[in-house]
Amino acid sequence: MEIVSLAVQQSKDFYITLCRDIENNDNDSMFYFVNRTHSIIKKLASENGIKFEDINLSVDDNKRYKNDDLRYVEELIFRNEDLEQDFGGSVMLYEAEDIYDESEQVARDIKKLAADGYRYDEIAIICRDSEMYRGIINSSFKKYNIPLLFHIQRG
Repeated sequence: MEIVSLAVQQSKDFYITLCRDIENNDNDSMFYFVNRTHSIIKKLASENGIKFEDINLSVDDNKRYKNDDLRYVEELIFRNEDLEQDFGGSVMLYEAEDIYDESEQVARDIKKLAADGYRYDEIAIICRDSEMYRGIINSSFKKYNIPLLFHIQRG
């Protein structure tokens, strides 16, 4: 936050984009840390006499999901509650024993999707710390003969 603080203090205009849930500020929300960052930046702006303006770029009236299953998972995923709903294939949940088990399951799921007619270039895996998965997922994908393009965003 020191860099952000310096940038705010030295800028005429300062823009930052955060992907956050403006409707849910619970401590167990998926966006808790992002929402907390938003609050800190807002406070920095106020302390430095800088006008702060929220601009909501949501296109459909703050409804991120057109899929009720994704909305349900987001509401409960970090609350240590069992997810009882049957998703009918639109969302797959798997509680892995470890990162190796997780990578194997992802490879099996992708292989099944490919058998069901999906192309590999239509499938993406998104994770918080991709560097942690790099060698492990490479091995699992090689085992299942799944092509892999590994992109790590830096800085």
